[in-house]
Amino acid sequence: MTKFKIAFNHLKTITKHKKLVTISCFRAGLIIQGIKHDLSKYSRLEFWGSVKYWTGTNSPIDNEKKDKGYSMLWLNHKAKNKHHWEYWTDFKYGVPYAAKIPKKYLVEHILDGIAAGKVYGGDNYKKTSLGEFIRREDHRLYNSETKDEIFRLVLVYENKSTRDWYKYLRRYLKTEEYVNAIIKKWAITFFFASRINLTSNNNLYECKEWYYEEY
Repeated sequence: MTKFKIAFNHLKTITKHKKLVTISCFRAGLIIQGIKHDLSKYSRLEFWGSVKYWTGTNSPIDNEKKDKGYSMLWLNHKAKNKHHWEYWTDFKYGVPYAAKIPKKYLVEHILDGIAAGKVYGGDNYKKTSLGEFIRREDHRLYNSETKDEIFRLVLVYENKSTRDWYKYLRRYLKTEEYVNAIIKKWAITFFFASRINLTSNNNLYECKEWYYEEY
């Protein structure tokens, strides 16, 4: 198969996957994440690296690891995409540990897994596929709270209709934690960038008091 044909097939596969995740993110209310999802796959490093190691049967990442002992494709991808659990792992005194994944990236992580199952599983995909895959992949270094939350959300997905699933996700994301994160982001960016530190619910009122005292 020619390099052009391989590139075309790879482009079709990653675009099909991205389209599914983007639509799912939109339905869950994660508009920006849906747009940005997996854009690094279209970068020169990841795209042409994948074409180089593409076989049609194995992952280009796995093939590169067999060739080099590591994969620059994967190192680049996981560093730029927060929906991967590996992004949230680190080392302390040489011991690996996992941080808790924020809800919005946790939802994208699950939607990514569902889409991957549909694209790569084809006719073998079923609603329980994601849960079965995660249970098999027990080497994954999840934070304990994150792991419990993943299995809970997967169970919700398996037992709800598609419409109710996205309705549940939208409600799930509209928690106090998520709302406070949005308030913090916009306040810091547009109003009090050098003066405010929103670290608790009370800080929002303190900011208002400071504003009135100053102006």
